[in-house]
Amino acid sequence: MQKLIYENIRGEQAVFLHAPYVLCSLRGLNETIQYGQGERRFQQMQRHTAGLAADEERMKRITGRNIAITNSIILLFDLTMLLLSALLCQQGVPMRDVWEILKKRH
Repeated sequence: MQKLIYENIRGEQAVFLHAPYVLCSLRGLNETIQYGQGERRFQQMQRHTAGLAADEERMKRITGRNIAITNSIILLFDLTMLLLSALLCQQGVPMRDVWEILKKRH
């Protein structure tokens, strides 16, 4: 789902930045004014800008959620490590023995 959103946003940005009507609007500014198409072009640009802003908000929410999940997992492992250390100390296991056990596993 996230991959599709990111690909969709990247595609829309590429279309928005390279859209022919944007280039035509810049090149044919006199014709746009002459034929009264300025408001229509402006509305098109506004729709594209609003769409990109909505996609940006969605991406920010996804990023925030992913950061929260990652930080929660890190915190969980930190607490597990702290709890394990406390249990080992409570049982009187010297830390050098723990290091020796870890060295043998690797």
